[in-house]
Amino acid sequence: MDASINPFLEEKEEIVFSPFQGTFPMSTRGVELSEEAFLANRDVQEIFAARRANPTAAMSGAGTGPTTDAPPEAEAMRGLMEEGVERSDLALQQDFRFFPAGEGNTYSVIVFEVGKAGLTFGPDNVKAFGLVLRNDPDQGEIPVHQIDANFTISEDEGDDEDSATHTFSVTLSPGSHRLVWGVMDTTSRRITTVSKAFEVPDFATSELTLTSVAMAMSAMQQTQEPIDLARVYDFMRLGPFEINIDVDRVFDRDATISLLYFVMGTGVDSSTGQARIEVTHRVLLAVDDQSIAVLPQQVLASPAISQDIPLSQISQLEAGADYKLQIHVKDLVTGNELTHEVAFSVAPGGS
Repeated sequence: MDASINPFLEEKEEIVFSPFQGTFPMSTRGVELSEEAFLANRDVQEIFAARRANPTAAMSGAGTGPTTDAPPEAEAMRGLMEEGVERSDLALQQDFRFFPAGEGNTYSVIVFEVGKAGLTFGPDNVKAFGLVLRNDPDQGEIPVHQIDANFTISEDEGDDEDSATHTFSVTLSPGSHRLVWGVMDTTSRRITTVSKAFEVPDFATSELTLTSVAMAMSAMQQTQEPIDLARVYDFMRLGPFEINIDVDRVFDRDATISLLYFVMGTGVDSSTGQARIEVTHRVLLAVDDQSIAVLPQQVLASPAISQDIPLSQISQLEAGADYKLQIHVKDLVTGNELTHEVAFSVAPGGS
């Protein structure tokens, strides 16, 4: 490892790994490491990977000296974080979804699409890499999550221009964060990098509020597999659900949109020990907010709200046009109300 390019390694004669469940990981879970420490983690992992691939060289002492050329994604990250230089070899569109997690944290989902132009197709043809940084008022930006995952984009997914929507997720504390990350074609080494500041909402609040609204393009599937925060999915994981979403919220003319979201900060009825939430869903024209469909009003006791919207039954819906989903919530215990809107579109040609 080359200490000259990694200040964390200066005057460090050794790095100690502690055993955990029969392995010796260098883990970032439960601790906050500096950017240099994350780079040290990466350097160590690369050396171990090289030794596993070529054990003869490892036994002969090869690979113990200074590193050779850094991987292209590492160089791209250095340029992004140290010089603010973004790469744009591939088209990349991203957005965020936020939902409640335990202990006052927020389950944060990064949803994205990659442009197909210039992409080489095959198994594990794309790599996602980068960091999530938390803005600490005293220490500045602190890395709290590392992104390092290969995944597959197939030629027949999505549309002619872009991939289907993929996601990865991380549990974060509320507050200011920055996502510095990128994607790389693992064959051609084409790279795009992005730096994006974002605010993680606090759902542990007494104020009536809504989480992000998951708008599924098809029926949600359930699984008993735990969510893997190190994996890139071709759907969105939310609790036990696998949700097929679109980063642009574009739906076929005859699709049925399945909604899933949470109402937070509700009061509790003293007679039942439950919430009493009145919910109304409307579809509006984006151009003038005219209502073109109203679903039956519901009074619910659970903060988890699900609703199907069959677009085929809305006669005024037109292909290629823009709309809004309006959600009106009234807390029947406290009397508090809110209105939340989410933009969506119908695909051109009804396809």
